[in-house]
Amino acid sequence: MPGNPMFCRETPVLDADTCIQCQACVKECVSSVFKVAEDGAVSIPEDHDCITCGHCAAVCPTGAISMYGKVPAKLPEDRTVAPEAMRRHIMSRRSIRSYKPTPVPKELLGEILAATSNCPCACNLHPLAYTVITNPALIRDIEDKCVAKISEVGMPMFKNWMSHHTEEERVIFRGAPAVVICHIDERGLPPGKHIDSTDTAIALTTAELLATSHGLGALWIGLAMGVMGKNPEMRRQAGVPDGRKVTGIMTFGYPAPRFVRETPKEAQPITWME
Repeated sequence: MPGNPMFCRETPVLDADTCIQCQACVKECVSSVFKVAEDGAVSIPEDHDCITCGHCAAVCPTGAISMYGKVPAKLPEDRTVAPEAMRRHIMSRRSIRSYKPTPVPKELLGEILAATSNCPCACNLHPLAYTVITNPALIRDIEDKCVAKISEVGMPMFKNWMSHHTEEERVIFRGAPAVVICHIDERGLPPGKHIDSTDTAIALTTAELLATSHGLGALWIGLAMGVMGKNPEMRRQAGVPDGRKVTGIMTFGYPAPRFVRETPKEAQPITWME
């Protein structure tokens, strides 16, 4: 079987008729997948150690390399974001704990989550999947069950927090019109690696930043993730397939408050070794 089974989920396909033998793919490939003949012809042998990063297809000027049955879309020439605009965007991100009742368009949320497939991930395995809940009654029912479970823990801080939960004041999902559950099948992952938490953090943070650019807000819901992780019935109710581990939950919606300033934060310490 071609490719390293641990890393190679998809083998690149080279169209010899479109290839101009520039060898950009050869130079970019860190796994030495491509071979060059004496006449300059580039080929992919059956046995190789491809890690499915897709860089060969991304660097090819003629689109001669395809993966997953398609040639990747060409990027625009000017694709940089002004540094100050990017900084302002990052600084404007807030954890939203109060939402307008306006539903998030399904197409928009789907577009945001689809973009996370381009996030860096360990071993290029892309093991994440999402379940999106937009049914208000289902969101409220799962939230009520989470509150009940958390109230049983006995920690004063949590019990006090949960005591404020009412039909009007929702203390877990905060009235968000959309709840996104990220989950993973650990059975195909390298043992002893923290791929699940790292990949989830990168993907959902990216989704949050992209959502902010569309006027949406988001919130990490760690408490519900902990409860759902211990309750298979709740996972099934939420639409998470059996055998998958919940690795992150995030709410999305249009923010009710309008923030006019950055939040005060203490700068992270930096140590320079020069």
